[in-house]
Amino acid sequence: MTIPSTVNAETCTPHSPAMESSVPDTTFAVRRVSVASALRVGLMVGPAVALVPALLLAVLVDHVLHQVSQRLGGITPFELRAFGQSLARFDWLALLGLQDVAQTTGRLAALGWLTLLVLTLLLTLGGSLMFALAAVLGALTYNAASAVAGGLQVELRPLSDPQGAAPARKEVGRAPPPTSASPS
Repeated sequence: MTIPSTVNAETCTPHSPAMESSVPDTTFAVRRVSVASALRVGLMVGPAVALVPALLLAVLVDHVLHQVSQRLGGITPFELRAFGQSLARFDWLALLGLQDVAQTTGRLAALGWLTLLVLTLLLTLGGSLMFALAAVLGALTYNAASAVAGGLQVELRPLSDPQGAAPARKEVGRAPPPTSASPS
């Protein structure tokens, strides 16, 4: 029982398994991934991946910034008085060293949408760079692992044969029927 390695047009019948595909499947192993290619893809895909999380985080940070600004702005100095006389004045922001923080958060909260836009852009840039770094580290890890294990094996099959006809689908798990040689 031998199966011919090439297809002979004279011996094939319309329902012959040899007619299912005249072009053999090809198996390749991906030996390495280009680090420059991984970086390029990471830098191109990174902004799209990082934009929505960056926007959500920027909205959260902007909200917290407004809340902190309101809370710090609501702290007033405490004055200790007796008999109409001011004995001592306690400025809690000055005592705790939070005057600069109160001024900065007040200015950032006053900018409104500009603060949100700048935060979104900075967080998107940071997320994009992290995604690109992850792609490069993934490529380096794959290259090291494929040097030991031989790489990922991929089986390729052409969509159509050289004559332009699409090959018929093979049924997985079935062995082709044996070919019988006719006695001459």
